[in-house]
Amino acid sequence: MLRNVFAATAMVLAVAWFSPVQAADGGVSGADAAVVGGKMVPSTPEQKVDFSSSALSELRGYVKEVSRLTETARRDGNVEQLQCLTNRLTSLRALVQVTESADSAMRSAVTERSSDLIDHEFRKISVAHSKSQTLASEAQRCTNEQVTNNGDTSIRVEGPLEGGEALSDPSYTVDIGFDVPQASPFN
Repeated sequence: MLRNVFAATAMVLAVAWFSPVQAADGGVSGADAAVVGGKMVPSTPEQKVDFSSSALSELRGYVKEVSRLTETARRDGNVEQLQCLTNRLTSLRALVQVTESADSAMRSAVTERSSDLIDHEFRKISVAHSKSQTLASEAQRCTNEQVTNNGDTSIRVEGPLEGGEALSDPSYTVDIGFDVPQASPFN
């Protein structure tokens, strides 16, 4: 779980650090009114704090919903759904921690009137919010019965074996001398 927290933190920091916010006039700005993903984002520090509060409550709502879905999958004994939902839930919890930390840092930056730090923390919150929406929709897909594809895999081989022997008995197995995964070039 700690690895997921670090991975989510690193992802949010990298995206927030390297992605500029596009202003409404097409330029790049952190303090002017901006358009991100087709939506107007807050331009004043107070609006950014309000956005942060609503984003944080939305993330917590996602965690509650995915927790509920996880418990349902656990009660039903659906291992595949449980694993899928647990992965999303762990990532969502990590994003909540990142958002809480960024929210706290942004509120401190507002009192210090540090616009660069406010913008930096706001970008982290925005990225975490966007990623949490994606994870919440993925969690919903985990519960879709059509997504889980249970069944046996069978391989049918036709033609002669090495040395010209014909495969007449369908239950006949061939030992090729090594495990199949070792034959893959992607080790």
